[in-house]
Amino acid sequence: MFRKRIRDLTAADIEAIVAGEVQEGLHVEFKRSLPAKGGNDDGWHSGASQIGEFARNRILEEVIAFANADGGTLVIGIGESGDKPARAATVNPIPRCAELAERLRQQCDTCVDPKIPVLECEGVRLHDDGSGVVVIRVPASRMAPHRHNATKECYTRRTDRSEPMGMREIQDLTLNIQRGLERIETRLSGRRAAFEEELSGMPLPAGHEITRSNRKAGVVFTLVPLAPLSVGRVYNEQSFLPSVKQFVAHFNTGGTVGLPAMPSGLYWKPILRGARAEIETGHGRYRMEVHSDGLIEFGAIWILNDGDAIFPGWVMTLAGNSLYAVEKFRRAAGAPEVEFAFDATSVASCAGIGVTGYDQSVPQDIIGSIPRGRTGFPRYSVRGIDELSDVFSAFETDFWNALGCHRDVKLTIDFRALFDR
Repeated sequence: MFRKRIRDLTAADIEAIVAGEVQEGLHVEFKRSLPAKGGNDDGWHSGASQIGEFARNRILEEVIAFANADGGTLVIGIGESGDKPARAATVNPIPRCAELAERLRQQCDTCVDPKIPVLECEGVRLHDDGSGVVVIRVPASRMAPHRHNATKECYTRRTDRSEPMGMREIQDLTLNIQRGLERIETRLSGRRAAFEEELSGMPLPAGHEITRSNRKAGVVFTLVPLAPLSVGRVYNEQSFLPSVKQFVAHFNTGGTVGLPAMPSGLYWKPILRGARAEIETGHGRYRMEVHSDGLIEFGAIWILNDGDAIFPGWVMTLAGNSLYAVEKFRRAAGAPEVEFAFDATSVASCAGIGVTGYDQSVPQDIIGSIPRGRTGFPRYSVRGIDELSDVFSAFETDFWNALGCHRDVKLTIDFRALFDR
């Protein structure tokens, strides 16, 4: 269950929790019901249309504690055993579980400060009357510390309990989050500089020099998790390595375009705590990397002769494959809720490198040109699978804007359909 997306959970997954006597702990919490004062059940169980304040506060304390610690999963509708730490003992279906999940999601948005950026909350129906369990999955948050607006407390997870944080803990968490973000920025800056050096040092075909008749341009997409992630070995572990895709993208004005395939012959080789695949073609080099801590990188360098131009489909194929690779990695790592930073950089050896339109079947006019030197794009956040298409479209729009072009046409890829096949 803990490796699947919540919306994909079934009754069998819930029953397996009880059959396996899953233990509560740092990352798992069970609630038999929505609690009320005096040890009773909240009025929701008897048909009330609203969640009581007491129940709301207790649930949000658990959510905040996971967000301020290492993340975790809360299941409402599973009773615990009497031993310590408690284990899953019974399934206790909650009425109108889908509606309850939506109400709790709204409460998380309005009663937690700052808002938790990534959170899954879904009802898993077990019976035809709509009863079932509610599963809330919370990642470690890059926005921590979070506090409860009603109690004004910040909570954290200690073994199998959620408890208020002391001031020193809040200060330490704030510093640790900031240091973590600074480490990510330092790493991304280093990857950008390394790619620029790679392009500069890439030899041209024998007898050629950098002129208008022989120019170099490239683009690199680097993605890193915003929460600690480690999966050990990735080389020869196909579940973690990208499956290169050839996409059909959709225009918002109607119609589709087939993005070109990446070149064949990309074979994986081991690198320190990761794997790398690259190939040199007649017009440049393609490269992919995957690291055990979740870093994923797709890059390409093209050598262009006089009259040649960049085909935008080459760039969008790399962008789409890098996003697809992140979702595949998250699923294989059992961490579908982990947020990634998506960093894109283009580099051109000189000015005047043109870019055409998407249709390769007809001669194309140059409709934009890549700026000389390094162009850094806005940092994008890669969260749930349903946001992958939005990230892809945002980059595609920014790509054209960087070339001095304004386009009302929006290009999208249905990433969910690729994983639901």
